[in-house]
Amino acid sequence: MRIVQLLPELNEGGVERGVCDLNREFIKRGIDNIVISNGGVLVDQITKDGGKHVQFDVCSKNLLTVPVRIFRLRKILAELKPDILHVRSRIPAWLVYFANRVLKIKVVSTVHGYNSINFYSKIMTKADEIICGSSFMIEHIIKHYNAPKDKINLIPRGIDLNDFSNENLDQEFIGNLVSKYDLQDKLILTQVARITQWKDQKTTINAFAEFKKEHSSAVLLLVGGYREDKEGYFSKLKSLVRELGVEKDVIFLGHTSKIKEIF
Repeated sequence: MRIVQLLPELNEGGVERGVCDLNREFIKRGIDNIVISNGGVLVDQITKDGGKHVQFDVCSKNLLTVPVRIFRLRKILAELKPDILHVRSRIPAWLVYFANRVLKIKVVSTVHGYNSINFYSKIMTKADEIICGSSFMIEHIIKHYNAPKDKINLIPRGIDLNDFSNENLDQEFIGNLVSKYDLQDKLILTQVARITQWKDQKTTINAFAEFKKEHSSAVLLLVGGYREDKEGYFSKLKSLVRELGVEKDVIFLGHTSKIKEIF
């Protein structure tokens, strides 16, 4: 069995983490797993766990390059000869939709979020099987896209408990973090999410500023990096922190793989 997962990039986020988790479990079960993306910090994790990565632009929304990318993707898939294509996002889903017309490989999609309700988003329901992580998501795609019920599979998101075990914590990382940001005896609030309007760090910061008025020892850790196209949003968040007078208490940690140590 050979499975190809496709997503825009392999940086931080729930979709990306899910791809890495599946990659690891597929390999454990003797399933050949290949990930196609435009690259990112988690590529090494894919290969470390035994999977393969093919770097290809399934990220850009540039319509002028779509025909060429469809042709190239068709060639890549023909060479890989997968049994299943697993699309994780709308751009890869559209490219696969056209590239796969001749190849006719079975397609599975995972609907991760509540994207804008339009024809562009409907592509996530154009698959042989559809995975949703919640009953609410199932209701959403049936109501707005008339997705066929017999193709929908409810698979709640799981985690690897070993990743969040208190055993084998990086105590040096924890000590350095506490020391660098003077976190000893502080009331620590944390949001782990990439910096984007979708995750709404703006509301978190505003809420924290109110919370801080009654809890003087509180600090807020915002854990997550941002893409180039979100640099403007990040700058606005930094400005908001200054305006609210909590710049010493809101800490932007950026990307880190030490999530269980953060918790």
